[in-house]
Amino acid sequence: MERNEKGMKNKFLLSIMMAFAFILVVGCSSEDSSKEESSDDSKVSEEDVKSEMLDFYLSLANTINANDTALNTYELSEEPDTLTDEDKAAASESAKATADALGKVEVPKALSNYKKNLDVATEAIQTSYSKKAEILAGNSSEKLEDANESFNLGSEMINDIFEELGLTPVSLNAEVNS
Repeated sequence: MERNEKGMKNKFLLSIMMAFAFILVVGCSSEDSSKEESSDDSKVSEEDVKSEMLDFYLSLANTINANDTALNTYELSEEPDTLTDEDKAAASESAKATADALGKVEVPKALSNYKKNLDVATEAIQTSYSKKAEILAGNSSEKLEDANESFNLGSEMINDIFEELGLTPVSLNAEVNS
């Protein structure tokens, strides 16, 4: 029972931290964008920004897909009872490799007005994969589903930018978990 309460406290604290980070980023980004829009240095066309956003999104999805194959196999198994310890270890390594690769993703200069939000979104998604690696390695009492909360937050933040740019919202979850 004590372990469950600790997990609930950790989830609650993580949720509060993520919500605070989201509020902080949104508040700072709206202030920063008005400053940057008045600068002569930001002469990137709206179409260039949209194109760069699509490229960034595809880069993010490709980075995840290039590293999370064993994790997807594990999570999407139709017969979870047949999974072995080796499958679990491979999924953990896959999740760790995905988190490491996401740490190297950089926001293009053309998206400087959205850099803070995209960095926070990418970090949230990276956190999800780091948590999954720990869970699968037996270093956390959380469940894999719990790690999806930060993935969903990051994905929502990316969708918010898509909508702000007048682009059709995307489903990063569908893109990387198929």
